[in-house]
Amino acid sequence: MPGPPNEVAQATDAAQEPQELSEEERRRVAERQRARLERALADSALTARERAVHLLSRLAYHPTPAELAQIERVGIVRWVDSQLQEGQPQNARFARRIAELKGVSVAPGEAYAWALEEARVAAGLSAVAQPGQAEVDLSKLTQLERDAIEEAREVARDEFRRKVYQLEFEFLGSTLARAVESDRQGEEVLADFWRNHFNIDRRKNRQQAALWMPEWENEVIRGHLWGSFEELLFATAQHPAMLYYLDQSSSRRRYTEAEIERFRQRELRRGTDPARIEEAIARQAQGGPNENYARELMELHTLGVDNVYEQSDVVAVAEALTGWTYRGRADDAEQAYRFVFQRGRHQVGQKELFGEPLPHAEEATVEQGEEILRRLASHPGTADFISRKLVRRLAADQEPEVLVDAAKQAWEESGGDLDQVVRAIVLHPAFYERELYQGKVKTPWEFVVSALRAVDAEVHDPRVVLRSLQEMGMPLYQCDVPTGWSDAAVDWLDPGAMAYRWNFAEQLVAGQLRGVYLERGWYADWLVGLEPAQWPSALAARLVPAGIGDQTEAALAQTLEEYLQRPRTQQRGVRSIEIAPTLIALLLGSPEFQRQ
Repeated sequence: MPGPPNEVAQATDAAQEPQELSEEERRRVAERQRARLERALADSALTARERAVHLLSRLAYHPTPAELAQIERVGIVRWVDSQLQEGQPQNARFARRIAELKGVSVAPGEAYAWALEEARVAAGLSAVAQPGQAEVDLSKLTQLERDAIEEAREVARDEFRRKVYQLEFEFLGSTLARAVESDRQGEEVLADFWRNHFNIDRRKNRQQAALWMPEWENEVIRGHLWGSFEELLFATAQHPAMLYYLDQSSSRRRYTEAEIERFRQRELRRGTDPARIEEAIARQAQGGPNENYARELMELHTLGVDNVYEQSDVVAVAEALTGWTYRGRADDAEQAYRFVFQRGRHQVGQKELFGEPLPHAEEATVEQGEEILRRLASHPGTADFISRKLVRRLAADQEPEVLVDAAKQAWEESGGDLDQVVRAIVLHPAFYERELYQGKVKTPWEFVVSALRAVDAEVHDPRVVLRSLQEMGMPLYQCDVPTGWSDAAVDWLDPGAMAYRWNFAEQLVAGQLRGVYLERGWYADWLVGLEPAQWPSALAARLVPAGIGDQTEAALAQTLEEYLQRPRTQQRGVRSIEIAPTLIALLLGSPEFQRQ
């Protein structure tokens, strides 16, 4: 397949505009570039309507009528540019709802301090009496007083857990609500991509994760969507969520023989059983640099599983990153759970990565680990691995090489700017080839979010929806392997899992999903002025704008015919309210709605 015209490739790199141009001249240059791109895309195999549907199926969760109209008005290029920019305006209703939730963007230390204070107040404890922490001399108290203090602390511990899980609940709910209601759909799709790429399972330490995850999602993932990959990699590597999940926070240097001998002699002087001393020494010998994060850093986060590194590189990275950990709880909430380099835990010594020595061999310094991240971020293998993964997510399970090449070229020219890489993919003519149209199957997350968006639902309580995601096999922030969830259609076509999708569609349309709000008669405006025979096609055009097949069309026609043949009184005629929900549920559960 031929690549894009030279003018298209040039137009994707607005950063090369001459700096001496005035603002007005730069605006005109950008307009000419957009016009050239639009002309190039117009030569693709898809119609203008199909191109809009295709783009909104990949860089958004479902093509809504409003977004289709927007693309028709401003064009694909301008719409993409609006989605790949930080700080685009948000609809007022959604912005107000998100602002009310504490669990959206609170920092870990602040979250802990808030939950702790709420627990103290609930238990009637003083500001110095933390749950489970003795700060008074209990021996001077009566048994009744001691019992009262312990009871208050138990109340505080329970209340602390409740408040922490309240934060978790608000955080998960806000993540779902954003995907469904946000105008910045490009941000939502890419946030999900990187959330999955740098996978974290919150169940490893649920209480701690509840404190960490809001900042992880909002500052680490969303805060680096439009910057360089190197910046994103650094942010993930130094956040407690990742440090803890892949055991990096506990990774330390090996004990020296002298240290082991000092430990042995100290314990002997204390009268410790020699057998127990040797058991402790054996456990210490099993410690040392932990390779979990080092391996996943190269295998999953940067180079990919089949790339240039060897086991010796894994060992070198693990040793270079010893001492990378985070602070625990602190009196200063801003310092709690922050990255810290502990020099005393660092493995000093010569190390090589890909046959090249690392600097600072004889120093205990954070810079050795930072050098590794920089080398990995700039490695050609990383550009290839990430580009392929983005193309698989946005274009096809079997990634077209022409799109991979375009993404890699944008990566190289921009220094790994992620928005430029995505732009190179979705504004390439090959992205709009006929064989890619409706060529991917929605994951459970994509299905649930697109179904909620298709019917313009508001999620006020996410519990039932989150439970549905779990039933479909894709619970939010609960992928139990570091690889993250699969993008491949073959992994999501199990008949049992599909049955959960059909049930979800039926319950959604019937208004039976607790916490999900639909206005009464929400579909009525879609059918105004239409004859009953036109209802199926009108609903299909709105809910499945890519079109339906003969089998789905026949099922809709049969369902409508059975309804029309029912006996009815003169006063109770044919009413859309009686049959439209059934037709809508059929469409949301149809094979065509499962595709994108």
